[in-house]
Amino acid sequence: LKVRENKQLGVHVAGLTKESVTSEEDTLSTIDHGTKHRTTAATLYNSESSRSHAVFEITMQSKFFVSGTEMRATSRVALIDLAGSERSDKLGSKGAALKEGNNINKSLTVLGRCIRALVDLA
Repeated sequence: LKVRENKQLGVHVAGLTKESVTSEEDTLSTIDHGTKHRTTAATLYNSESSRSHAVFEITMQSKFFVSGTEMRATSRVALIDLAGSERSDKLGSKGAALKEGNNINKSLTVLGRCIRALVDLA
């Protein structure tokens, strides 16, 4: 995942697909579609181990009136499912699966450093 930050979008992940939904059914269908397209592979412990991270961001917009004036509110919620860390010695990973596991571990390490840096600022 390529995490970026700019003034207009704020913190975002480059290259994500954006879908507009208007109902709970549309939302669940979109989540299901994304889940079906995640990369998975068999390991010694799991026949369908997630080999990718998933980000599902919901932006909700509402309109309401206060004393006859139209107001708008926008909220963003990010649901993130991270691929689990890899123990290649326990999973028997080789070749592409080993490289993939190493990349998963690197991204989790970077995420941990980001969280630590934010905690230190608080």
